[in-house]
Amino acid sequence: FKCDWSSDVCSSDLIGMAGRFPGAGTVEAFWQNVLNSVESISFFTPSELEAAGWDPARVASPDFVAARGVLEGADEFDAGFFGISPRDAELMDPQHRLFVECAHAALEDAGCDPDRHPGWIGVIAGCGDNSYLHKHVAPSLREHEGDQAFIGNEKDFLALRVSYLLNLRGPS
Repeated sequence: FKCDWSSDVCSSDLIGMAGRFPGAGTVEAFWQNVLNSVESISFFTPSELEAAGWDPARVASPDFVAARGVLEGADEFDAGFFGISPRDAELMDPQHRLFVECAHAALEDAGCDPDRHPGWIGVIAGCGDNSYLHKHVAPSLREHEGDQAFIGNEKDFLALRVSYLLNLRGPS
């Protein structure tokens, strides 16, 4: 993202891409799945769902769909690589962890080192609301961790967090 703030003229250049998808860990693998009509949705048996803690009555309901997209490796976030403590990584929404990884991969795909890049690199991001904070983080919060847990799970901090962690200088 480039802007000449003195003239209010902005242009953007797509310089790198990255993504993680069900059945495809990269944009290239996703495209191959599309070209080859590969089904990337996982389907589950009632016994698999019950073993995962789903209510058997809900699983037996005729309107229940026993399928979802599964991201491989979503539990393999390397917190230390990004300078994040293990506890802060635990408190962080998994969507944020994946986005940080994808942002780093997009920079690598572009051959761009933010520390040596002379211009601005900006981040525009979005993620869905989730229940991670309430379901998984809140029950184990220590008294002094409330603000950090909120920031680590609030969608409005996603672009700013990536800019900070990857040393980006530009709009976020």
